[in-house]
Formats: sequence, structure tokens, C-alpha cells
Amino acid sequence: MPKKGMSQQEQEFIQRNNLTIRELCRRIATKAILVIIAVLAAIGWNLWENRDQSQINKVLFQSSQLVRLAAIDREGFDTVEAWLRTLVIAGKSYSALESARKIVDADLRSRAMAGVVGALGKAGKTDEALPVASEALESALKIKDAGYRSQAMVIVAEEMTKNREEDKAKSILNEAQRAAQQATKNSEKSTRLSAVAIGLAKLHQYYLARDIADLCTSSNHRLAAYNAIVREYLIKQNPSLEKLFDEEKQE
Repeated sequence: MPKKGMSQQEQEFIQRNNLTIRELCRRIATKAILVIIAVLAAIGWNLWENRDQSQINKVLFQSSQLVRLAAIDREGFDTVEAWLRTLVIAGKSYSALESARKIVDADLRSRAMAGVVGALGKAGKTDEALPVASEALESALKIKDAGYRSQAMVIVAEEMTKNREEDKAKSILNEAQRAAQQATKNSEKSTRLSAVAIGLAKLHQYYLARDIADLCTSSNHRLAAYNAIVREYLIKQNPSLEKLFDEEKQE
């Protein structure tokens, strides 16, 4: 409040100073509030970034590229298959399928898709599994190498068998047999024919399975097929025996 006796000029000077001080205080307060907001935002962002879900989201975001890079190693492909199964279990079936589609090698791409089919079947998502199986088969048919083509089709057929699509599985195994017989090396031909026979045994097609097993030039391959035939027959007769065979496999 201006004092009495002051000149008009003095009163105006004091008022201007008061306004300047108030403006300065207001600016300081505003800056302080902005600083506090920025600090709180930084703390909140750090807390958000450090939470568990954020780490999972980052992993999921980066995984697609990793699958494409990792899928060039045939021997280490089990890691890729395990990751795709994890995605399906996590409810990320679309991401699993998209990752599988981006694999350049047709053989590994088909194998990856077949793995997704199996994971979907185990998760009870049969309606999602069947279209993926069709894609996996399409990829398998594009494989130039007859041995790998047969192997990929056997894998697809196995997953179809698990999903109770026996007729489709049998048809695919017939194609796998034809591809196996086109293999240039006798050892590879024997390996692939044994795999086809084992697949047919799981379909309880014992006559066809034994017939194809007898085409194997390797005694080990033929014996592996015979073992599968008898195993599947015994389990069909007495389902409780499956547990015994599984325990024996794990030992």
C-alpha cells in the first residue's frame, strides 16, 4: 500500500516493483512445479520401465527378429521350436505363427509351423491348429530336397495325428513315403521310410507300417519301426501301458 505524502512517480515505481516481484515469484513457482512434475514423471517412467510386464513386452518385441536369425542353425533349431511353443502357451499364437512364417528355409519353416500346430493342439485350440497345419504342409511341399521334404511332412502328419485328423495325416504320410523313396542316398531313404512307418503305426495302420518298414535297408531303422508298431498296438489294447513306455523313454 503506497504511503501518504509520496509523489505519484514514487507510488508508480513501488507498484511496478511489487508487480515485478509477484511476477518473479509466480515464474519461480511455475518452474518449481514443472521441475517437480518432470522428476515425478521420470520416477514414474523408471518404475513403469522396470516393472515385470515391461521386460516381457521388450522380449516379445525383439523375439521375432531373433527367430529369423536363429533359424539358420539346423542343429540348434530346438531352441526356436521351444520359443514358439512358449508363445502359444502365453496366448500369443499369432506372434508364434508370424515368427514361423518369416523363417527363410522352407524345411525349417514347415517344421516350425508343425510345432505351432502341436502346441495349439495341446492348448485345446484345434480350430486354430488346422489352418496352420495346412500352411505347414504347403511349406513342406516346396522343399526341394526329397529327404527333407519327407521329414517335414512326417512332422506335419504327426501333429495332425495328435489333433485327431487321422485321414489327413495318412494322406500326408503317403506323400512322405513317395518323397522318401526319391532320396538319393540309401541311408537317408532308410531313415525317412522308418519315420513314415512309425507315423503309420501311430495311426494304427499296422499292415502299411510293417510293409514300409521292410523297405528299410538299415536293420536299426527297421527295428525302430517294428518297435513303434508293437508299442502302438499294445497301447491300443491297454492304454495304461503308455505310461510305462513313456517312463522307459525318459530313463
